[in-house]
Amino acid sequence: MNSNNSVKEIEIRKTISPKILISEEVDNSDEKTIKIKIKLFLRNGETANDASVKLQATNNKKSKTITKNITDSNGFTELYIERNKIDEFKNFNLIIKTNERLIENKSINLSTLSNKINVEFYPEGGNLIEGINQKIAIKFKNRIYKNSNSKAYIIKNNKIIDSIDIDKNGIGIYNFKPMKLEKYFVKIDNNSFEFPKPKIESTKLELVSQNKSNYNFEIINKSENLHNKQIYIRAQAKGIIFWLAKIKLNKERINFKIPKHILPNHITEISLIGIDEDIICTRYIYSNFEQRLNCKLLNYEEEKSINNKSKVKLKIQILDNDKNPVEARANITVFDNLFKIETYERSMQSFLKIENDITPKLNYPTEYFRKNDIDNLMLTLDKKSYKWSHDNIEDNLKKVNILEDLKGSVYLKNKSGQLENPGNTEIYITTSSGIFMTETNENGFFSIDAKLLELFQNEKIILNTSNENLFINLLKNKKRKI
Repeated sequence: MNSNNSVKEIEIRKTISPKILISEEVDNSDEKTIKIKIKLFLRNGETANDASVKLQATNNKKSKTITKNITDSNGFTELYIERNKIDEFKNFNLIIKTNERLIENKSINLSTLSNKINVEFYPEGGNLIEGINQKIAIKFKNRIYKNSNSKAYIIKNNKIIDSIDIDKNGIGIYNFKPMKLEKYFVKIDNNSFEFPKPKIESTKLELVSQNKSNYNFEIINKSENLHNKQIYIRAQAKGIIFWLAKIKLNKERINFKIPKHILPNHITEISLIGIDEDIICTRYIYSNFEQRLNCKLLNYEEEKSINNKSKVKLKIQILDNDKNPVEARANITVFDNLFKIETYERSMQSFLKIENDITPKLNYPTEYFRKNDIDNLMLTLDKKSYKWSHDNIEDNLKKVNILEDLKGSVYLKNKSGQLENPGNTEIYITTSSGIFMTETNENGFFSIDAKLLELFQNEKIILNTSNENLFINLLKNKKRKI
């Protein structure tokens, strides 16, 4: 690829920096009152003294000033709000007005400081099984944890036995061996929540490890109903199946690998599926997370300063992991030493790869890309929180009418290597919505209805049989591309 294709000139025509620089810190230490510490600066670096600071919010679609104050000679002030009032309002905003008639608005997230704390537990692979060492993700809602040293405490039989770190999105991970007769709680901010009870008979899927080539998984089956049963393992992302295998659950623990090179750079569902098409359990991963783009500034050195109001052209080159130039889209944030952004919490990467598919909204989506611990987030996904639309990935592919059935035949390879008619044979059709079954006639021929094919247009479907010595031959129609 020509390296010039990855270079884009950017001309900075006007500043979007605010006229008033706002630094705020939320003090959440008091049980009844929340304190917001605010310091204001003007664009020339001087403090904004005697400035009016209001906290406004909406209630029943009406805007209301909750509290207000004036900055002192150092540009500093404090606002106070009763914690129980937070549940009454939404869309909190700071409204700043100086004596120079400069006005600035800034939204501030206080809804996560409500008295109500909701906690959700996410055992890895969907199920918590008694007597097995396993991982569980704990997600605390209605809270913001700006400090990396936020902690919650694990209580077993009324005694604190451990603590876990909570990331900025309120997620903590705990490894333990649950027993049905023991009670486990997690405690945070003087609130305690009981762990879900482990199951004696269940099945789970764990990500054991990964290397440069593979993801290594383990199936733990303690369900008598599934013992010696055939199941499918499916890897799909946004409705497209990238890998499929069939195994027999003849042991309590079964290990398998999925090659990395066949998976996308995206959130991927790894599911165990029964022959009856029911999903047994699912483990979400962010496959090929290490595949990242790098940004290089070609015509300016880092220490080189730019004069005020000067016309600047920047040449930026985008490189892949191997330092090869690539075509890419990019969003650029430019700021000076006064308007310093320590952690910019939105990016094209976080929007396209995470925020577009996950609900509810994350307060710090880019945190996982900086710290490389995105698997903590993957552990908290389920059918309710991970939502995707075909429109996100299909780029509005043109739909066409499929008028004819897809026809094919099945052959059996005998010991001498010759192909022969296998007679009536079951064929499994794997789609994003489940597994369908059809059967050949006595001569080994089959057909798939055109209406079924139209349902999964622009997707990959996989045809296979239960016998590895059987071969499927699709009969091509001149009018259809197979």
